[in-house]
Amino acid sequence: MDNDLDILVSADYRRARLAGTNRECIGEQFIFFPWFAPGSPFAASPCSPDPFVNEKTEDGFTDTDVWGVSATATWAMDWAELTSITSFRRAEIDLKDDFSGSDAPLVVRNVNDDSDQWTQEFRLTGGEPRQLQWLAGYYFLYADIDRLENNDFSGNDVPLQLPPPLSFNPFYFQSNKTTNHAVFGQVTRALTDRLSLKMGARYTWEEKRANIRTEGFDPTGSFLAEPYDVSPSETWSSFTPMVSLDYHFHHGAMAYVSYSEGFKSGGFDGTARDAEAAQRGFDEERARQFEVGLKSQLLDNRVRLNLAAFHIDYSDLQVFQLVDGASLIVSNAADATSQGFEAETWAVLSDNWRLRGSYAYLDATYDTFINEDGQDFSGNRLTRSPEHSYNVGLNYDTPIGDNMSLSALAEYSYRSRIFYDPDNFPLVGDSSVGLLNARVTLGVGDHWAFSLWANNLTDEVYRLNVIDGRGPFNLSESGSAVIGPPRMWGVTADYRF
Repeated sequence: MDNDLDILVSADYRRARLAGTNRECIGEQFIFFPWFAPGSPFAASPCSPDPFVNEKTEDGFTDTDVWGVSATATWAMDWAELTSITSFRRAEIDLKDDFSGSDAPLVVRNVNDDSDQWTQEFRLTGGEPRQLQWLAGYYFLYADIDRLENNDFSGNDVPLQLPPPLSFNPFYFQSNKTTNHAVFGQVTRALTDRLSLKMGARYTWEEKRANIRTEGFDPTGSFLAEPYDVSPSETWSSFTPMVSLDYHFHHGAMAYVSYSEGFKSGGFDGTARDAEAAQRGFDEERARQFEVGLKSQLLDNRVRLNLAAFHIDYSDLQVFQLVDGASLIVSNAADATSQGFEAETWAVLSDNWRLRGSYAYLDATYDTFINEDGQDFSGNRLTRSPEHSYNVGLNYDTPIGDNMSLSALAEYSYRSRIFYDPDNFPLVGDSSVGLLNARVTLGVGDHWAFSLWANNLTDEVYRLNVIDGRGPFNLSESGSAVIGPPRMWGVTADYRF
């Protein structure tokens, strides 16, 4: 190729055939809705206290096929550099999941999702370092998604002996086409030898066109009031600026203060209860972030220390919720605030030993959030937001002879209590947990590496996700959790081309 033009083409493919999630029942699950058949001997099913006992009525599966291609072209000119990034990605996902995780045939979730996505980005950069640098660009996205979701409650039909036309088995057929255009730019100006000002902005326009069609029967009316067929559409646009002031000290340290705004488009709930909710959808989310920090390389670059404090104000924060034990919807919290402090360090202790660590404090709460059912979650913590978290790792590296190397790593990570639902229901959360992992790797030549590893050495029991299973009338304190892997060890061989 021309010396001034570089083209990189890449492709990837991934195929996975996995068993269903290790979702386990917690609390007490109902085998059917007992108000249909009072006095039935199948009214309730307590969950096993052992989180590793498989109680599911369906083992389930997750089949995934994903492939993509991309091309990056960079053209260096005398006055600027032009970059083009073109990509296409296709994903096919088919899954079955016993949503309750219990021995009660409460609800089995079936999902088939096919998606195509095309993106194109152009970036033009130029300028002189330590004087004026600039960037201008354009971004385009088109996504086409077809999705079928089915919440199969037919196991609850057994006590009632419902005929097939009345089987408790709603289907949601969803089609969504998204078109996104954005233009963006950024300018960095050196005000002095040490002080620089960075300003940027992005204008985004996005359109979503959907079709949501339902079939099936729901005798409760809680998940599907009646079949509907709607075709909502909406457009959103946003101007999001940013500004940053950087000051460079001597000896590799930089302090900065920044302000930026963010935007996430709205959308439509594909499993809405009725036509009105499906047509209405949810609004866009906006955020304003203030940050001040320090980045430094100290002691002849043997120590790295980064500090940051931030404050984020959210408007119409999008919240993902499981409603009535099976309907997955997105709603908007009126306002929320996330603020905190982060510290990160990395140190070379000797020629062989390296130490790294990080700590984060997070205060993240809903300022105002009253959901569609009138529940007030104001003042509750945001989901998946631990107040404290930290990580410590120690690494040892040494050569062995002329052709081999040995490395060893031990790391410990901790997070405090979290919740997986905005109402902060204690059962739908997880207590604090600390995980200890270790790895020893023998490198042979330029290509081979053999590793002996162990994760969760102390065999902690913790939850990766929890969904609320209390149902429409809160008849029991129940849920289902995906349990984190227990203590595991293994051997891995890697070959690098």
